[in-house]
Parts: sequence; C-alpha cells; structure tokens
Amino acid sequence: MVPIPRPRITSSSKAGSIVSVQFTVDPANLGAYDGSAGVITGYNILSKLSGTDPGRSASGYDAAPVTSLSAAGGGSASTATAVSVDCSGGSPSLSRRWVVTQLVTANGPSPTVSEATLVSCDGSLAEPPGGKYKIVKPKVAPNSKKAN
Repeated sequence: MVPIPRPRITSSSKAGSIVSVQFTVDPANLGAYDGSAGVITGYNILSKLSGTDPGRSASGYDAAPVTSLSAAGGGSASTATAVSVDCSGGSPSLSRRWVVTQLVTANGPSPTVSEATLVSCDGSLAEPPGGKYKIVKPKVAPNSKKAN
C-alpha cells in the first residue's frame, strides 16, 4: 500500500484574498490491492484555513470540496487542474490554506485524506512592488582562496 496521493502544486498566483492554484494528482491505483482500484471513481480536493495542519481526518476540513475530479479506477485525475482557494478571514496566525486529496468510491467519499499540501496566504511572499528583487552576494573573507 502507498499513501493517498496528495495534490502537487505546479503554479500559483494571488489576487486579493484569492489564491489561484494549478495542481496535479497522481493516480491512486498504484497503491490499490486485490483489485480494489476499480471501486475508486474520483477525488475530492478539500481545504482548510488554519495555522496548523488539520490532520488526516476529512472532518477537519471544510465540508464542501474545492473541486471534484473524475478518475475511474483510481487513474490519473488530471495533468493540470485549476482551483481557487479563499484566504479571507484569516489573521496572520491563520495565513495558511491546507489542501488535501480525498478518494471517492461508489459508496461515497473516504473518511480519511492525503497528506496536506500547504498554500501560503501570506501577502509578503508575493512579488515585491515594482518587481525589483535585491540580489544578495556572499562576502569573501580577505584571506580566503577565492579573494586571491
């Protein structure tokens, strides 16, 4: 058995309190055993605004999925799926949105979820005003070989 595949972020951008994320979900059928891959019908992507990781129980996340993906037999959900996560309502201590994968079968969604992927809501991590980055070069000690 292998863990439930977690969402892998391939790109992101932020506008106000909304973070737009492109992600992929690896196939879950590789970890299925005894022919159980056939019962997997898709994935729910759940999230939670929290200062700490909410854990592996689906009840620790917002009730409504951010998005649902079809993946018959637990195959690959998508090569790149776009979702928007809302970071509003969070204080600086809650400036993290945790995103997880929940397997879905014909019997409904699983009570457990994948390991969480962190989406930072911290505006200070965005591009600086004017798009100018300061490049910091290490100083070389006067007696080092690099200085000679």
